[in-house]
Amino acid sequence: MTSGGNDDDLLGRDPELADLVRTLRSYGVLTRTELLERSGARSWSDRGFNAALRRGVAGGAIKELGDSLFEVGPDVPDLDEGQFDPT
Repeated sequence: MTSGGNDDDLLGRDPELADLVRTLRSYGVLTRTELLERSGARSWSDRGFNAALRRGVAGGAIKELGDSLFEVGPDVPDLDEGQFDPT
């Protein structure tokens, strides 16, 4: 990801990647299998999870830690920041 305000726009245009980032924000470090399960990606189209994960790692939104572990990249904005949910 690059700085300059484009991170929010990119994640907004990539809902699958945004789902992965939200899941990692909620749970912290996850294995690939846990990320697949907890994000709901099993219900996505064929190869959707793999493609979104690759995009996230390549763009810096998701950091690969090795041993099939992943966490949110260091410069990714909080997707829920500034949102108000009165419920």
